[in-house]
Amino acid sequence: HSLGLFNTWITSVENWIDVIFIILVVFMAIVMNTGALSLPDFRYISAVFFVVLCGKMIYFLKDIVIDFAIFVNLLLYIVTHLVPFLISLLVFLIMFAQIFNTVFMDKPNYCTPCKHKGDSNCAAEDEIHNFCTFNSSLFHVFLMLLGEVDEDPFKSDVFAIIFFYIFMFLVVI
Repeated sequence: HSLGLFNTWITSVENWIDVIFIILVVFMAIVMNTGALSLPDFRYISAVFFVVLCGKMIYFLKDIVIDFAIFVNLLLYIVTHLVPFLISLLVFLIMFAQIFNTVFMDKPNYCTPCKHKGDSNCAAEDEIHNFCTFNSSLFHVFLMLLGEVDEDPFKSDVFAIIFFYIFMFLVVI
């Protein structure tokens, strides 16, 4: 007759952190003894190892210090209720990145690199701007969200300035 203890053990986050920690300790011991990884890979795995180690410490402190347990539970409550906001923020960022990328994509003197010197319908290689690819557009929309705003690229196009103002209004909200 089973008491269901394995199901209790397998569903516990603390136990999974312990298992991952044991696996990482064994892996790191093997890597350090054999030199099997390159230095950058070793640094990345060490960073993951450090995160797991900090997670173990947080769970340990949560179990023995009541004030820390309250703090951790409050932090988890806030993060779980923050997820819908972050999803809607991500939707807005992707939406405006696509809008700005579409507006500036084929704009003369903006995204088209020059093939010949002195050509007036293109941009110099060092003047290719922020919204020419979707990745750079998403990155610069995120920077605009953080407050690094330059409205100069938007001044030359009516639709771009309208969407810029809409973005700035929505970001403030």
